Amino acid sequence: MGKYPTIPLHILNTIEAVGPVSINNVYNFVSSGDYKNRIITLKKSADSLVNKNLASPVIIDELYPKRFTTTYATKPTERNSNRQYPHDSAVKDIAVAFYWIFYAKRKFFDIEFNYNVKFKLKDGYYSPDLLITLQKEEDGETYNFIIEMECSRKPGEIYREKIIKNLELLKTKMIPLQRVGGNPLGEPLDKRTKFLYFITTQKYNRYTFARPHVTQREAEYFKGNYDYVRFSEERKKSEDKAAQDLARLTNHPNFLFLPFHQFTQLDKPVFLQKNGSLVVRRHLINNL
Repeated sequence: MGKYPTIPLHILNTIEAVGPVSINNVYNFVSSGDYKNRIITLKKSADSLVNKNLASPVIIDELYPKRFTTTYATKPTERNSNRQYPHDSAVKDIAVAFYWIFYAKRKFFDIEFNYNVKFKLKDGYYSPDLLITLQKEEDGETYNFIIEMECSRKPGEIYREKIIKNLELLKTKMIPLQRVGGNPLGEPLDKRTKFLYFITTQKYNRYTFARPHVTQREAEYFKGNYDYVRFSEERKKSEDKAAQDLARLTNHPNFLFLPFHQFTQLDKPVFLQKNGSLVVRRHLINNL
């Protein structure tokens, strides 16, 4: 693999670990420069993998601009008409961030992503957006993270519809099952498993290519579409408030909340958690 340029190799490694991704999903971690040049570089790099038959493009559908939604996989995949694309792309943003921050930098020996998992509850099943497992090399210690990406629900709705199920799950054996078929996927999860809620607002669904990692300096690329800078700042404030409000509703050490625009800071003390009457900021994993 050494004969391929660094950026295509990084993209290929990410696809193999995380699953199909778009160039926007890898934007933060495998290139540099302003937004327009990054997109051009990443598109050329991804296309070079396609030309070498190392990856295949998957067009989501005509609902969204192709330059933002073409997804690259390691094997041919049928056209995917996915009207949940903004949500699913955000989940991939989170997965790529975990891969690059905790695994690619060799902080952990192994990482696994499971998008097709469910858990048995007393009445029915609970299916998270993603289950991530990290393992340290030196002592084999394992960390499990159940990921939920919330794009439109209000904090009270999230608590009633999701977090109550999470609290019920903690009282079970927490055996991960295949979403289709229901076969066990591995050992029961540790009771220290963390539930991570990434929070954005309903506007994320309206502006699928308004990525939270685009800075004000780079926003020139979006001129003519809408006032990206003002929209971005408004969304950050809205995400911050929603994450704070949800943290205040959830007084439990297994739950952490993060405004989505901070998803590239997973190794920083940015996660919100209720501590008594206060909401404080925590590290996801201590002593890294």
